[in-house]
Parts: sequence; structure tokens; C-alpha cells
Amino acid sequence: MRDITERIDDMCMDMHGHTNWVCLDTLSDQEKVGLDQVADIVNIEGQHVAFYHQDITERTYLVLNLNPDTGEVEGTAQWTVAEIIAEINRDRGVNWQDYDESDWQEGWREFVEGKPCYGIRGDKWGYHSIPELWKSVHPSKSPSLVELGKISVDSGMVMISDPCYLSSLKPDYMDNLIIEAVSPRHEKPSPDGGNVDVFTHGGMAVASGTAYGDGVFPVMAEVVEDTNPMRIERIVIDFT
Repeated sequence: MRDITERIDDMCMDMHGHTNWVCLDTLSDQEKVGLDQVADIVNIEGQHVAFYHQDITERTYLVLNLNPDTGEVEGTAQWTVAEIIAEINRDRGVNWQDYDESDWQEGWREFVEGKPCYGIRGDKWGYHSIPELWKSVHPSKSPSLVELGKISVDSGMVMISDPCYLSSLKPDYMDNLIIEAVSPRHEKPSPDGGNVDVFTHGGMAVASGTAYGDGVFPVMAEVVEDTNPMRIERIVIDFT
């Protein structure tokens, strides 16, 4: 009788044309982050198994080439897993044990991600980053929600813009806010807000009515805590 792994191989081959699968109980919590986005998770004889949508040898990852001083992106590329593994194992010592398809993510995070790497900026130092892998190892820290402060509302609406534009507000800007941002609430399913034409130079702003009119509302931010300074990824105004 064929064992369960052989039967799983057959099922994965039938569904996806390859045998790239993994048992969930062999993965860490970090490795499970986002797994449902790239694999079908099924229960086979009481065992939860993930069938990857794409063969690991064919899949590519977005790789960023970053300036070591500023952290700015200087180039991007799509690398196959084979190319990633080659970079992990490049120029290592005689006692180095090569990483392969089974453990390359661990090798990348440990020895390549954010580490100085000679030659990726011509003849200068730089470093590589794979955003998908970087985010997957910070599920508890990235992002977290903090309160930035509060906003006072006396017009029943708020506007978001670059503060340098405030000196170029049109004389009738409040009329435009009321017409363009608040009026759509009566024309369902239009949202209660949107872009508004309030600057003389055509700069863009967004205005929105609040849920219950005037008040003082907290402004919350999703921040990545393990960067210095903390990086704000999203801002949310709680009108409830």
C-alpha cells in the first residue's frame, strides 16, 4: 500500500502540476503568515497540507537593491528561487553548508536580508531586501496601532492634504468642500467624500464627512515599530 506522502504527491500533481507541498505542523507561526495567499490548504486524513499554487522552482520574488547609507531603492529585479539560493551561497567559506529549496528562506533572512553585500551597486557595497519575506517575519510587530493625537471637527467634515498647500486655498474653498465632499452622501452608493478642488494650483486633497457630525476624534496610525524612526504605514480617523 502506498504511504500518505505518495498520495499527497499525486493530489498536488493533479491540482497544480507539481509536487510542491508542505504539512502545516512542520511550519513555524512566522512561516504560516500569508500562506493562504500562495497555497490551497486541505485536510488529508487529519493532516493539514498546503498545496502551493506554483512550483517553487518557477516562482519569482521581488528583490530590492538598497543604498546602504539612505536605505533608498536603487533598483529592483525578479529573482527565481534558484537565483536567490545562489546569492545566499555566494562567496562562502570552505565549511559553509549550502542552503537549498527546503530552507532558503531561513538562509536569506539570516545571511542576506539587510546585510552588506559587495557588487550589487557596481563595484560598491549595498544590500538586498525581499519585502515579502521581511514582512512575514514581523507579524507581531508590523504593524501596531498607536494614537497620534486628536482632531477637532466643527464643520462635520475633515480634509487631508499636504500642509504646504494651505497658503493656496481658493477663496470659496468651503463651498467646494460642501458640494464635492458632503453632497455625495445623498447619492448612494457614492461615498461620503472624495477628492476636492480647493487649491489655486490644482494640488490634490481628499475631504470626507464624519459619521455623526462634529466632535473630537482620535487619529490612529499603523506603525512598524522595529524601524528607527518608526515608519507610519496607514492613518485611520475613528469617527465612531
